[in-house]
Amino acid sequence: MTKKSNDPHRSLLMAIALLSLFYITGDWVSYAYIRAGSSPAPAFAIAVAAAKYLASWLSCLFVWSIGNDRLDERDAFWLRAAFSFLVAADTFMVLLFPVLAALGRSPSEAFNAAGIICFMAVQTCLIVRHWRNARSAYRGPGRGEAGRKRALAKLAVTELFMVLIVAIPVTASYYLAARKPTPIMVVYGVYLVISLAVAWSALRRSFFPRRNAWMIALGMTSFFLCDVNVGLSGLSPVATPLVWTFYTPALILLAASGIDYRKRA
Repeated sequence: MTKKSNDPHRSLLMAIALLSLFYITGDWVSYAYIRAGSSPAPAFAIAVAAAKYLASWLSCLFVWSIGNDRLDERDAFWLRAAFSFLVAADTFMVLLFPVLAALGRSPSEAFNAAGIICFMAVQTCLIVRHWRNARSAYRGPGRGEAGRKRALAKLAVTELFMVLIVAIPVTASYYLAARKPTPIMVVYGVYLVISLAVAWSALRRSFFPRRNAWMIALGMTSFFLCDVNVGLSGLSPVATPLVWTFYTPALILLAASGIDYRKRA
């Protein structure tokens, strides 16, 4: 990739980093208000939410702007799908819910439920993307032990994908019937743990270049810590500012992992 073609990517990453300085500081300011028994002005809360949502959109734009320097077409497809669902999830959880709350409109918990279901789709796409290289660990003759392991790995990938896909509408249907968000959060937690394990497995296999594999592993670790703090935020307000402290590097690292840096040379 030439320096000229890389400039838009660097500009997008710089824009996300600059936005993060504003909204992470804003989250800590909001926490200080809460500690003081008050709350920030609605305009301030809306501005912080809008900055976060813009960062999500910029990370998605980054992924969709990766052209000839992508790893391959299949990898680009799953990464683009993941970030498209991510923007959909953040529309409900990052934009609509906090903005309506700031305006005193009492937003429905359905927004958060819809966001979690979209994040289930995000993790499904990332699991498929990162698990893809599992079969490369068993390359070799198609017969004997190596062939058997390769067939089992392919079967495991297919079955896991089907289970995750089926679980999304089932979980959504349950919520629509029972209106209880806790089961959705538990199911999403399973997706998250699987996605974290699969991301770290990328380091042991050969499809992703080493640099990309580390971006994937660290990016999903940041994603995991972000969601852990989302859960803890209901128990302690101090966890709330940590959500986007971890979510921002997750966005940057996972988006940047779609570039084949070997093509820069």
